[in-house]
This record gives sequence, C-alpha cells and structure tokens, in this order.
Amino acid sequence: MHFCLERMGLTMPNLVSGLSIALGLVLSSDASAQVPDAVVPALSEEQAFEVPDVPFEVPDAPDIEIPGGPAPDPLCVLKTDINFNAHPANPGIITAAQYRRWSLVGYDRTNAQHLYFLGLMYEYGHHLNQDDLRAKQLYQDAAEMDYLPALTRLAKIACSKRLYCTSARGFYKAANRGSKAARLALSKHYRWGEGVFYDLVTAYHWAWVGMEKTKGNWVVVDPAGESYLRGLEIYMSDEDLEDAETKINDWKNGFDNSPLVCQQD
Repeated sequence: MHFCLERMGLTMPNLVSGLSIALGLVLSSDASAQVPDAVVPALSEEQAFEVPDVPFEVPDAPDIEIPGGPAPDPLCVLKTDINFNAHPANPGIITAAQYRRWSLVGYDRTNAQHLYFLGLMYEYGHHLNQDDLRAKQLYQDAAEMDYLPALTRLAKIACSKRLYCTSARGFYKAANRGSKAARLALSKHYRWGEGVFYDLVTAYHWAWVGMEKTKGNWVVVDPAGESYLRGLEIYMSDEDLEDAETKINDWKNGFDNSPLVCQQD
C-alpha cells in the first residue's frame, strides 16, 4: 500500500494532513448548520385560547370618557367669510355705496338687528376698516336688547378663543331665551367638560330641548342632531337616561333644573 501511495505521489504524512483538513471542513460546516426546532407538543382547544395571566400597565384614563377627545367644533370656529347680501340681518342694502352710507347714517342705533349687522361689517372688514373691538361693542349693545344672534355671536367668539366659561355663560343665556343653536352648543360644552363640569346627562338634556316641538312631540329636525343624541346614548347608563328624561320632563313643565355651574377660564 505504501508503494502504491508513493507511485501516486502521496506519502503517509501528506495523506494524514489532507484527511485532517477535510475532516475540519466537515466539522465546521456542521457547527454552522441551523439547529432544528424543538418539537412542540400539540395544544388542546382550551389551551390554545387560554389567556395568560400576565400583568401589564394600564394607561391613565383621559379626562373625557368619550374616545377621541374634543375636536374643533363648527360652533366654535368662526367663518372666514359670509355672504352679507344674503345675510338674514341685512336691512336691504346691496351695493358698496349703500353699505358705506348705511354704516355712517343709515343704521338705527336703537335697532338691535342693525347694531348686530354693523358689528359683522366691522368684524369682517366689509366696506369698513376691520375692527374687532368695535364689532364686539356693537354685539354687546345688541345683546343687551336681548337680540339672540348677537348674544350667540359673543359666545362663539369666546369659544373660538378657548374662553369656555365665558362661552358657556353666553350660550346659557341664549339657550334660556329660546336659541336652539345655543342649546346644542351648551350641550357640547357639557359633553366635553369645556367651561363646565363634564356631565352627559345635562349634555343630553340641552341637546334634546334644542329640538323642534311639533304637535306636542319633541322631534329631531335634522339627521345630525339625531346622530349626536344617539352618540351620547352609547356612553350613558340606563340610570343616566332616566335622569335625562326627568330633566326633559321638568323642562317641558317650565322648571329648569340645569343651572349653570361654570369653571374659570
């Protein structure tokens, strides 16, 4: 055998060295190979759906229980532009010259609607130099005459500035004077706890009494109002709904059991 190896050009030391190298390559290849996964025993159906008792941290609950939190409300966002010619308070003026003349000598200082419309002209700079302070003073003068649009406008301005307590007071006054828009706005103050204490029962009450009364029945006049009420009911217990119904019945009988308790701005 030794003679044959020599005829092939191989010596015993060379053969041993080659075998050692080959064996090393095989061993290194096995070492880098992936170890097979352990066999996992099959689980029963009950074990498969069993929830492990693992402690976890619960995040702090939000101040408002309704998911999403308060979002910018259209009632608190002032329009950037309005159609003055078609505005309900417009006394019948159309041209720029008529607007300017009316703002100087045409309006009646004892007419709340005129004061309110002139305030809008100053607020939006419509044919006048824009002046928020002058507009606010005109709104206040009109509101002192119990002109609901002016009272509601002042509340909206306060709401847009996040002066929610002042806003809630204004909406409360307008709501008690018959403004349905103010009642819905006040409801949303209670829903989100803005300016007043969070109270879904009172929020439901003010939203409900803001609906039209037809033939002795209280009905929703628009789908958005109905959707809003259904949204409140989701987060109200049966006891809450009973309390809200009591408030509504008291309101129908002329008794207001929802006095405003306002927080500070």
